[in-house]
Amino acid sequence: MFMASEQIKILKGHEPAFEKRWAMKQLSFQSAPGYLSCRFAKGRENDDGVVYLSLTVWVNEESFLAWKFGLIGLESWVGPVGPDRTRMEEFDSMIPRTNPQ
Repeated sequence: MFMASEQIKILKGHEPAFEKRWAMKQLSFQSAPGYLSCRFAKGRENDDGVVYLSLTVWVNEESFLAWKFGLIGLESWVGPVGPDRTRMEEFDSMIPRTNPQ
């Protein structure tokens, strides 16, 4: 299993356009081989804008990279972003957890 997490800072006033473009991006990975799931969250608004968080889960890193590199040249989907733009993290596996209850 492979996970990719991304934080994207969108400038104030551009959230609706970003969310529309994100929905189109989400369609692209939902049909990609090896895609398992996605979580997408909108943070609290601050003076500069909003930070969004996505977490996608893939069968393996190769599936993620095949999808990611298939999007080269399509970076314009992001739109107006904040000074920190985006932060991408990649994870190889999950750590099993037992419920302490």
